[in-house]
Amino acid sequence: MDPDNQNQPLDQEGVSLEGSSPVIEPGGGNPSATQPEQPGSTKPTNARRVAGLLRHFNIYLLAFLIVIVIAVAVVVITIINGNKSSTSNQTAPQTLSPTQLEKLASSAPTIGSSNQTLNIAANTILSGNVLARKDLDVAGALTAGSLNLAQLTVSGTSYSGQNSTNKLTVNGTATITGAESVSGILSVAGASSFGGVLSADQISVQALQLAGNLTLNKHILVTGSNPGQSIGPAVGTGGTASDSGSDTAGSININTGSNPPANSCFITITFAQPFSTTPYVEVTPIGSAAGGLQYYVTRSTTSMSVCTNSAAPANAVFGFDYVILG
Repeated sequence: MDPDNQNQPLDQEGVSLEGSSPVIEPGGGNPSATQPEQPGSTKPTNARRVAGLLRHFNIYLLAFLIVIVIAVAVVVITIINGNKSSTSNQTAPQTLSPTQLEKLASSAPTIGSSNQTLNIAANTILSGNVLARKDLDVAGALTAGSLNLAQLTVSGTSYSGQNSTNKLTVNGTATITGAESVSGILSVAGASSFGGVLSADQISVQALQLAGNLTLNKHILVTGSNPGQSIGPAVGTGGTASDSGSDTAGSININTGSNPPANSCFITITFAQPFSTTPYVEVTPIGSAAGGLQYYVTRSTTSMSVCTNSAAPANAVFGFDYVILG
């Protein structure tokens, strides 16, 4: 210390209590002027600074921060436990060990349980049959060389490049925009409507109804069961008559004998299939002997007869063609 200030009182830290106090001179002067700090004075220590901060620190703020930290810790622990519980409830993927892979070579191995999932990351080739006892979900495209299904249900649109089935049943409406080829028998139980041209080598129908005109580019060929026939007295003694045709059209051949009578019939044809109403019969004479006769026709729903009012020439050959429309 300065020897001049040895009589000044000191505090516990050895700092003069009067060193920083202003001294007012008796003769006046500036009261705000202070004496300069004595060389023996020192700055406050770090311990005193910390103590000063603690005196000014709010104890309530400290309690609030502690509560915030505890709340954050509780939320983090709850989220971690929840993730563990969710993971435990999910199906755990399993990886095949070498021992389990060796079991696959046996006749009927069982690996894992129903609540586990078998994940195969690599491509898999199954040389034998594959049986799925429950539903089969395919996330990608399905390509099959041959597909056999006991039942197929398509809820949306189905596209098929080529489809071969033993039996196809369509309960609703079916629309075919492209060509349809049927190599077997096509059976239609209900009504059928064709908006375009129907092309077929042969069409066999029980009944044909046309709302428009019928255009034929070739001949009309008439076939069917041969009708029954009986010879009338107009052929004369020893004469014959025969029919070659059907209920729709045919030809009658007549060979007269001796003394053919007038006002009688040459032949009566009994239809193989009776008509629902009396049909229309068109008869054309063949040969001059037939053209000179006063021939006529009788008809009913079951038969028709070719007759004459004049006697036919004896030992003559002639005939009649007929067309019958019901």
